[in-house]
Amino acid sequence: MPEAPQEGAQQETKEEGGVTWISIERVAESLDVKRPAVYYYIKKMNIRTKKFEFDRKAYIAIVDFERIQAAKKAALSGLR
Repeated sequence: MPEAPQEGAQQETKEEGGVTWISIERVAESLDVKRPAVYYYIKKMNIRTKKFEFDRKAYIAIVDFERIQAAKKAALSGLR
């Protein structure tokens, strides 16, 4: 689960249809990786991204963020 958004980061998560979405930038920051690494996970794990009207950022669902977190943790510990 990502840490609570800090002041000024309120636009990095959004709610829609009962799903919480987190920005790619926030994902990269939380995982301590760069954006291309996040897009690598998105592609390899077939994760859907979403863009909201009047917002240039791309988002993924929080559950997908948690999947990426678990995959990264497994990779770091040598598991697959």
